Parts: sequence; structure tokens; C-alpha cells
Amino acid sequence: MSLKTLVRFMQYLSLLLVLRPDDYINEEPRSLMLKNQIKHEQSAPYSPHQGGTAERTWRPLFDMAGCLLIGAELPKQLWTYAVLTSAHIRNSCYNHRTGKTPYECLTGIKPNLSNMHVFGTECYTHVQS
Repeated sequence: MSLKTLVRFMQYLSLLLVLRPDDYINEEPRSLMLKNQIKHEQSAPYSPHQGGTAERTWRPLFDMAGCLLIGAELPKQLWTYAVLTSAHIRNSCYNHRTGKTPYECLTGIKPNLSNMHVFGTECYTHVQS
């Protein structure tokens, strides 16, 4: 997570759990968290069971990605695109707690849903000669 992104999320954070202790957090983000009264917790190395919140966040994305692949009858090689599409869909959905979409919370702009298409739709490219 970049420092710029972290600053944008400061107003929504009260706790920041870092799964890999010293990889991402250096002195500058630490001082920002201290200034904004954000609690910083670190997990022990090689202990995935401590990442419960992260696991609960990823699970619906992976479930949705699997459903997208099955529904479109596409191969597992397109898994990464299915996960990216799942994240895009989740970030464009209304959140009752904030009263906005996650995309709108971050950018201040309502997401444009007019360019959403059915996942797995056949498409063609036009090669100009």
C-alpha cells in the first residue's frame, strides 16, 4: 500500500493490521498513524491464522470469481481476470455502513456502471490493415 493511498484511507481507519510486520510500514506511515490515532497491530511471521479479517475479506471475492468462471464456462486459467472482475463489482456496490460505494469513498466520484458487461461475453478485436 502506498503512502498516498494510506493517507486517503485515514478517515475510515481506526485499526491497521499488517500481516507482514516490517515489509510495508516504515517511519513515515508510522508517524501518520500516530498523528491520526490509528492503532497499528502486527501479526507474527508465518501465521496465516492471525489474518482472519483479511481472509474473510478475500473469501467472497474468490467465491464470486469461481461463480463467474463456472457461469461463463471458462477455464481456470482466467482465474486472475475473474478475481479482478469480482473486485471491480464489489467496489461498485453500495455499502450501507458508509452510504456510498467503496469506489466513491476513495475517489469522491460515483462509479460509472454503463461499461459493465456480462463476464465471459464473446468479443472480437478489429485489426486495421
